[in-house]
Amino acid sequence: MGPRILLEQSVTGQYSFSLQAPDGQLLLTSPYFTDKDSALRRINSTRYLARRDGNYVVRSAGEGQYYFELQDNKGEMLGRSTLYSDEQSVQEGIASLKRCIRAGKLLDLTTPEGRPVL
Repeated sequence: MGPRILLEQSVTGQYSFSLQAPDGQLLLTSPYFTDKDSALRRINSTRYLARRDGNYVVRSAGEGQYYFELQDNKGEMLGRSTLYSDEQSVQEGIASLKRCIRAGKLLDLTTPEGRPVL
């Protein structure tokens, strides 16, 4: 199985997406969007902006844990990573995201079939 971008709809009707590595590791989770078109536009932005080192911000979550945010050129968060135990692991997570985002197959889980859309 290759990398996957999963588009989902919450019980409140909002949309979000996540990126999973081929081994199923969760690499990035988006904020919620009010409509599907906004989520799809953010996925396209994420595919493009994830290639640039300057769009990543590494943050401390306290107690020796770290995460990163992928931001657009205006500083708005496109997605947030899971927690990592050290800064080197964060850098490995960013490298994995860069590799996976371009090849990620988009699966629309908002449809009954969960069909691929890209």
